[in-house]
Amino acid sequence: MSFENFLSAIILGFCAFLLFYVAYISYQGLNDPQMVGLEDKVQLGIYATIISLAILLIGGAIFSIILILEGDTDWWLDLGFWGGVIGSGLALALLNLIKKELSTK
Repeated sequence: MSFENFLSAIILGFCAFLLFYVAYISYQGLNDPQMVGLEDKVQLGIYATIISLAILLIGGAIFSIILILEGDTDWWLDLGFWGGVIGSGLALALLNLIKKELSTK
């Protein structure tokens, strides 16, 4: 996926928006852990992270399958893919920890 294709740019932009939204929720939680509605925002952040992770994994799988079927041997999943997957996975794990912490209070 690259910004050269309009549909790819929209998909990447959507994933970036979701992850920025999750970062904003995290920032709000750090500023005011007692904020009303924080648990609902964290749950929404978990859903956003799952959607972003799914889009990234599906895009990576489609990219890999297309190149394998074309017979290309010199390709790899680039830093953007791995950064998105690792960042989404880490955000998902941390949001789940925050959710557990909020539910025990």
